[in-house]
Amino acid sequence: MKLPLLLLLLSPVACLAQYRPIHTPTPPRPAYTPAPPRPGPTPSQVQQRTQQTHQRSESMRLQQFSQAQSLNNYVQQLRRNANQQEILVHRRVMYRQWSQEELVKDQASRQQEEQKGNAQIAAFIEQQQRKRLEQPAQDAQQASEQQQEEAKQLSLFKVKIYQELFLPGQIDAALQSQTLSPKSREQVQSISKDLLDNTWWSKQDAGQLPGLLATHSNTLATLTGELLEFDIASPPAAPSPLSLSSLNEMLAKNSFDQLAAGKIIQSAAQADKITAGQRLAKAVMDFKRVTSNDAANQALHSDPKKLRSSVKESLRIVNAEMVRYDALINNLERVYEAKKAVLHATTNYVKMNDKSSQEG
Repeated sequence: MKLPLLLLLLSPVACLAQYRPIHTPTPPRPAYTPAPPRPGPTPSQVQQRTQQTHQRSESMRLQQFSQAQSLNNYVQQLRRNANQQEILVHRRVMYRQWSQEELVKDQASRQQEEQKGNAQIAAFIEQQQRKRLEQPAQDAQQASEQQQEEAKQLSLFKVKIYQELFLPGQIDAALQSQTLSPKSREQVQSISKDLLDNTWWSKQDAGQLPGLLATHSNTLATLTGELLEFDIASPPAAPSPLSLSSLNEMLAKNSFDQLAAGKIIQSAAQADKITAGQRLAKAVMDFKRVTSNDAANQALHSDPKKLRSSVKESLRIVNAEMVRYDALINNLERVYEAKKAVLHATTNYVKMNDKSSQEG
């Protein structure tokens, strides 16, 4: 019994003693050979790369600055334009509040500026004539060249005087023409005060009332026509576009007339009035039909209260359209655009032909 037990205990040890793992040797690693070092940039290459980086950075900075400067200039120009247009709006409002005495005083001041300009032009022409007598031309060709040069110098002088003394007055005159004069405004207010007052109606004789209504109506129509400067019975369909052809033709011939230039400004003012005054003209014509002799006589016999109501309602519409006209004319920019265009054309003419301007 003891021997089998001993054999049983010894059998695993024998098995383990018989097991020997097979070892496969690892092949030796190849020897490490370091890569040859890369050649570094030469000092000239380093300097060239640094210059290129600096140039790219400087170019980007200049481009950003240029874009910012352009945007700033554009914004400044918009602000200047807005300010100039705002000044014109303020002037229109101021002219509506003026008295007749203030208007007459302003017109007298404007005439003085124009007289001053004309006197300076006359003195310049006399100076040219004296110089021509002191230094007469030697032949026909020299006389022709002298005449052309004198015409150019005179035109340049007129343009400069126009910008300084004539153009500001023409702008003021254009703006004033777009509003009722103080005297006309008082007449319109007087008509409204009468016809909207029931006491006035109760005091009128029935036989004289149609004539009074017709007189008020004709006065209102006349004042409106003078303001708008067109026939309110058949207003123009659309204003003519701004044109500088006459001014450019004058300057191309080295000739300049301040009155012709002023017509461009005045035409722009009239174009604004055509745009803003269509409904006002219609309202005044409707009022004129309501207050005509035939309509008034017929209404007096049939329904006097209806006549009074119709006249007052029609007049209220006229007053509302007058307020609307004032608001519209303030938002139109043709006078400002005409002023800017005339200044641009005349300034370019001076730059191209004035030697002192070119040297400066």
